[in-house]
Amino acid sequence: AFCICAIDPVNQCKIYVFKNEFVIMGADVDFSNVIQDSRDIRNANLFNSHLLSLPLINYVNNNDNGEMSLVKAQPKDIADITLSKTKALPLNQRKVNLSPRFIHLDEICMLNFLMNFTSGGCPSAGDLCGLINKYYEINQIRSKVEGFAVEKCDVFQRNELNLQKIQIVSPKRKPFEKLRIAIASISLDEGKDIIPTINNPNHNLTPQKKAELYAMLNEAASNGANMIVFPEFFLPIEWLEEVYTFSRKNAIAVISGLRYIIYHQHVYNYLAVIQPASSNFGFRYSLPLLREKNHYAPAEFEILKKYGMTCADPTIPYTHLISWNKICYSDLMCYELTDIAYRCKLHSKIELLLVPELNPDTEYFSNIVEATSRDLHCFIVQVNSSKYGDSRITGPFNSMFKDIVKIKGGENNVLLMGTVDVNELLVSRTERADEKGEKPQPLKRRMKKPSAGFSVRKEGVK
Repeated sequence: AFCICAIDPVNQCKIYVFKNEFVIMGADVDFSNVIQDSRDIRNANLFNSHLLSLPLINYVNNNDNGEMSLVKAQPKDIADITLSKTKALPLNQRKVNLSPRFIHLDEICMLNFLMNFTSGGCPSAGDLCGLINKYYEINQIRSKVEGFAVEKCDVFQRNELNLQKIQIVSPKRKPFEKLRIAIASISLDEGKDIIPTINNPNHNLTPQKKAELYAMLNEAASNGANMIVFPEFFLPIEWLEEVYTFSRKNAIAVISGLRYIIYHQHVYNYLAVIQPASSNFGFRYSLPLLREKNHYAPAEFEILKKYGMTCADPTIPYTHLISWNKICYSDLMCYELTDIAYRCKLHSKIELLLVPELNPDTEYFSNIVEATSRDLHCFIVQVNSSKYGDSRITGPFNSMFKDIVKIKGGENNVLLMGTVDVNELLVSRTERADEKGEKPQPLKRRMKKPSAGFSVRKEGVK
């Protein structure tokens, strides 16, 4: 284990053995050989990669001298090594060529994020196809493999919402007629869970907390979920690799706000969308899509300033527009939902809108969610801390049926399942009276018709 920790340049020290508070033995120990052996093992990559705090950091150039611990490394450490250098992935080519382990796509995407998160916005925008090609190159996949994800980005517009459009190609998956969504009702408190992470990134990263995360993920898989949504500020970046593996193996999308990432007194609030995909040969992937929050709330600025930190809205705001098995979904995080221009940008483009948040003003957001569900004619999944509640799945139905799931309160973590009928939504958009003037059959839950000016989306993303 010594080889993957920070290697202290101390060569000699004295070891004392105590018994009943009395020294019974003391000896000088020369650590020079131990340190050299540790460096050799580290350079040879001969250790379990699952012990690393962040994926692929053992492959990063300029990291063989042992000055950075591989089990306690933070995102700022990677940024310090790679900042102001080439934008290409700084992988040690000797280790890539000689190490026998398979490198997953999510690891490559994550390392790219760690290199570029200080730029804010959406670090992977425009680079996704290049990262996929890098994945093929590193793993020496020479056979013809059809693309499982196609990216198309809006032309960059400053101070306007840009869409990172991702078309997930899963040849062996049938289109979703119904989508099973798990929402996580978790108690998050600003004073106990959020603020302490500013000074201590490892706050509350305990085996018990990780066991709770595993329990919710496994419960979602056992209940046949297609998607899991967590609230804002929930997931530590150090645990993302385990979630990538879960998403890849179970073909379940995971959406969560990340804990604050801090670099030189500047705070970044990122949203993670972990999208599963598969190739035409049946190989499974997880595709991490991370972007910064486009609108920091006024209270967020004030609280961070109080603790000597700063944050800033990205100059090129982004959100995702993902087409997956013939449905399109997007995400807005907390305060972004209040921007009417953002909501307008998604008009006629989506069937599902995901809103992770940590928001005390539930009445204000409740009105926006219900209006937006009808304006965009889509389902909305809003996930808040159970401290404030109003976590829900809302559809464009009449008032009696609009909430498929709705919950508030509780001290323990709860996972609630809800099913959205995507086919019913699509039928209601296209249903028209025939030439004989006959009325269309009423839908079973009296789904509202689309709003004026709504245009039916063609297959895929526009």
